[in-house]
Parts: sequence; structure tokens; C-alpha cells
Amino acid sequence: MCGTLRIYRLSETTRLPNGRGSGGDAAVKYVNWDCSIEEMADNAAQGCPEVPTQPHLPGYGYPGFTTASKTVKASEDYTAIAEQLIKKLWKDSASKQINNIKQNDNPYFAQMALDKSSGFACTQQMCGKKYYLLCFYQRDARGWPKVYEPGNSDADICNRCRQNCTDSLCPYPLSPLADKTSSDVCKGCSKDLKDDFRLTALHIHNYYR
Repeated sequence: MCGTLRIYRLSETTRLPNGRGSGGDAAVKYVNWDCSIEEMADNAAQGCPEVPTQPHLPGYGYPGFTTASKTVKASEDYTAIAEQLIKKLWKDSASKQINNIKQNDNPYFAQMALDKSSGFACTQQMCGKKYYLLCFYQRDARGWPKVYEPGNSDADICNRCRQNCTDSLCPYPLSPLADKTSSDVCKGCSKDLKDDFRLTALHIHNYYR
């Protein structure tokens, strides 16, 4: 199943509020699920930190991140909670975004929408009654002045990947982190994180890009 996750693509896309967003952007990438990044996120999520320790990604530097948490009951569906939290992160941050320029007071929008990233992964932890979600992204948005390069009209959608454009996004190969770092998760996915969680997080991220 890990191999499938690494090439999974979503068949839908959408725009940001007020017409802003990746629906009219020149070359926004699909984001792939990177199992090595997942393993790093899982290690960093221990203890449910508000600001996680960011590991060094070979060839990319330190990853960007988003976090969210919620008090839950033991009987609740954690994948459904993850979906709610990711959607809320996106919608709340998108409502504050003025244009394609990175806003220092809106870091999560920049991180989730950054067109430079082609790989990411999320994980989850329980700390008492608190459900904790952590996502790491291949590129840290703080290193880029623009979140994406906008087009002037719908005709500019995917103008840098015209032949391969799929659902207004440019497919890119998965970042080669798995070839640069040791990852038991990639080899067998032998951990408690379920594939429905991975697919849900992946689906939502690409849907909103």
C-alpha cells in the first residue's frame, strides 16, 4: 500500500475564497505522500508539542509544519477528526489571505498552499484526551516570499506543465527523501497509522491546492 500512496492523485480541485488560489495558478504541484517525512513527523509528534522539533531533510533543509488539536472522546473516529481539523486549518487561513504574497501572520496558509512543495505527510497522537495532528511539508514556506505564482486568467492554468496538467495541478515525481534517509515506515508501513488516515489527509491537501 505504501507504493500506492506515493503516486496517489486526486481528481478534484477548487479555488480559494474570492477567486484567489491555485485554480488559476501557473504551476501548482500535486503533493505526494512521503513515507520518510511521515516517519519524521511521527517522531516529532511525541508529547504533542505546540511547536515540534523540525528534523533536517537531506537536500531540502528543515520542513514546514502545521499542527492542530482537539479534545475528543475515546470512541470517536480519529480519521474523521483529522479531516475536520485539516479542513478548518485551510478554510480559516484562506479566509485571511489577501493575495499570493506570504503573510507572516498567516503561516499555515502559506505552508499548505506553497507551490514549491511536492512531498508531505501527517501523523496523529493522543495526549490524554487531546487528539493532536502534525503535518510536515518538504519545503518551509518561510523561505519563500510568494506562496504561488498567479496566472492572469484561466488560460494560464498549468502553463508550465501544459501536457501533463491534471485537474489544474502539475504532477511532479515524489521528492527523493526515501532514497536519502532510512525509513522502516516506507518499507512496510508497520505502524499504527491507518491508510484511511493517510488517504484522507492526502485527498484534502490536493483538493484545496
